[in-house]
Amino acid sequence: MTENRYELYRVVTDWAALHEAFADRVEDLQVSRLEIDEAGGLATGHTGKLLCDPPIKSIGRKSLPKLLKATGMALVLVVDDERFAPIKAKYLSRSNGIHANSATIDRMVKRAKPLVLKDLARAGGLASGAMRTGSHGSEIMRKIARKRWRKARKAARSRQTRLAG
Repeated sequence: MTENRYELYRVVTDWAALHEAFADRVEDLQVSRLEIDEAGGLATGHTGKLLCDPPIKSIGRKSLPKLLKATGMALVLVVDDERFAPIKAKYLSRSNGIHANSATIDRMVKRAKPLVLKDLARAGGLASGAMRTGSHGSEIMRKIARKRWRKARKAARSRQTRLAG
């Protein structure tokens, strides 16, 4: 019984084909896009924005399941060996661990860098704060306040000269 549950409607290999498949399915159902909105739980007029050509809105994480429900379709992923063959030839096989290429390593470092720097900055701030005495901390804060006020006075003077001149 489950074998006949799904009927092949369309083979979709990119986003444009997915858009076209949904638009064609709505036409095949011979219902208005407003009815699709209501059946799928979408905002009124949303299907029209998703399926017009060119689309005003993109099918996304929230709208995809609602469109699938309203059109009675399911997303079935299959492996296309013929299409995958040229890409598969470029992959490096794994042996005892992950062999990441430089691009993968760069992405990993880029993701981890802010976290590492944040921890280092926090540790440095705590260490320098532990070494300061009460009067030394006050002196630093006075310098910061003077610099802030100097900056504010400079900005006020430049505003006055712009208004005057």
